[in-house]
Amino acid sequence: MNMCRLITLIVICISFNGYGQVMSASQQDSVMKLIDRRIHATKTLSMEFRMVRSLSAMTMALEQNGTIYFQHSDKLRYVLDGSDPWIMVVNGSSVFVKDGDKPIQKRGKGMSKLKDFIVSSLNGDTFRNNDFSKSFFATGQAITITLTPKPTQLKKYMKEIRVQLDNQHNVTDFVLVQPNGDSTQYIFSNLKRNTKLEPKLFQLQ
Repeated sequence: MNMCRLITLIVICISFNGYGQVMSASQQDSVMKLIDRRIHATKTLSMEFRMVRSLSAMTMALEQNGTIYFQHSDKLRYVLDGSDPWIMVVNGSSVFVKDGDKPIQKRGKGMSKLKDFIVSSLNGDTFRNNDFSKSFFATGQAITITLTPKPTQLKKYMKEIRVQLDNQHNVTDFVLVQPNGDSTQYIFSNLKRNTKLEPKLFQLQ
């Protein structure tokens, strides 16, 4: 999830698929340069989201709201709302989780992988990761970037990632598709950049 102002989109396309018109190499390069500028200019980030999980074993999707707070480059607060909120706080290499009224737990390697994935997505590192092949598609003023994993180990956990950007190059939609077809979608709103975030957000008490 980190983008910039939309330059006038050149809609010269070489083909078409379900995500929109395939963007040329020069268009893709322009988008990545704008993304890089936005990333480097972003020191803090906060946003609300709706998480939608579609599971093959269930007829109805599971939905939950939440909030993300991020401070460059390694501080994160991830909250899933509810009567018993689930909170993950990352401060450097330390990962802490609070599940409702249960005691705070320090998590190890498994949770660190989730932390690394979220932080790298917010930092924009995912777009530059050579472990993924990337395709860019334009639909109107929106842009969809699909990331397909290359390593066999990654393919065990994900089939593809789809990221949608609006006309300001902000991430509005993030979908992780698993090999079995199950998916987790994040729909983002109320995004704020470079506002002051209180240090207590990155502590659990």
